[in-house]
Amino acid sequence: LARLEKMALAQYHDPDAQRLMAIEKGLEYWYQRKLKCPNWWYNDIGQQLYMSTILMLLRDSLSRDLLRQGAGYMRNPDMTGQNRIWLATQTVYRGCLLGKDTDIKLGVNAISREIKITSEEGVQVDGSFHQHGPYLLNGAYGWGYMQDCIRWAWILRGTKFEFPKEKTDVLTHLVLEGNHWMIRRGYRDPTIDGRAITRSHMATRQTSLGALSTLIQLLELNVERQDEIKALKAHIEG
Repeated sequence: LARLEKMALAQYHDPDAQRLMAIEKGLEYWYQRKLKCPNWWYNDIGQQLYMSTILMLLRDSLSRDLLRQGAGYMRNPDMTGQNRIWLATQTVYRGCLLGKDTDIKLGVNAISREIKITSEEGVQVDGSFHQHGPYLLNGAYGWGYMQDCIRWAWILRGTKFEFPKEKTDVLTHLVLEGNHWMIRRGYRDPTIDGRAITRSHMATRQTSLGALSTLIQLLELNVERQDEIKALKAHIEG
């Protein structure tokens, strides 16, 4: 699916009949084999995130049957923290693919409800992010939470699903009171990645540069504390 995602991106920008046929065959293979991973995350979240990108990019080119089968993998939101955001994202995309406003609303509401200050899993009063209990994870889960929630706030602005100000205030709090203090120029503190620090690909993911597009989106939401966000952006760039 990771390779199909790259092919779908290429197809979106530079349509090619043979490439599209290869993508269709790849999806048909995946649907027919019903592959399972020993790690539950890839079965319930990972494959759906790849599939969402593929199907959304090519929704005007793929057959209705391929879109319907792919949407069938996408779950309703449960769990907590970033896991809930990932699941809710699937629900929103399922609604987009099937033209079901109720699914879009279900997913958006689940994301919105997870944007809060809490003493449980999620954003803490001091700007730290906890997942799997009281465990500092502003990197890994928390980094994905920051990027995904701000991206959804940015995508939904000006629509009937727009997040209220108190939600973007929480996201600003996470960025400036939490992640801000865990970043040094182009890098983030490796201790905030938890168990993920042992994974072979993490050396390339411990950069803070990936936050730049997120900070631009946050600024475009016209949140408060604009000068502080701009200063953080300049710090990362500098």
